[in-house]
Amino acid sequence: MAAKRNHNKGGRPRKPTEERRSLAVTIKFNEREMQHLRSTAEKSGIHLAVLVRQLALKGTVKTRITPEEMVLYKDFSRQVRGIGQNLNRIAVLFNIGQEVDIEKITSMVNQLQAALSALTSKLN
Repeated sequence: MAAKRNHNKGGRPRKPTEERRSLAVTIKFNEREMQHLRSTAEKSGIHLAVLVRQLALKGTVKTRITPEEMVLYKDFSRQVRGIGQNLNRIAVLFNIGQEVDIEKITSMVNQLQAALSALTSKLN
């Protein structure tokens, strides 16, 4: 007879015993409360059970970035990258001994501050 082989079925490895969730708590909500929780979970992009666990253990919920916020972040990142490249060019000129326009540097720093303020106000 052929020996039985230990065949790997694939899939995710088992969690260690101390990480497995085996205990349950029953909580009852009225319709309005349940709808509020479902709506919050959907907006956050997480399952209802994860939402309730995070609220119970941490008191807060980490939400995902919305597509609108992602557009703002990308635009801000592009602006900061462009300003950074300009500042780097000025630093190179300064390091090789060429004259540097202080007003140009001040203007770039002001642009960076304005972009940051605009992003902050849009997110709040």
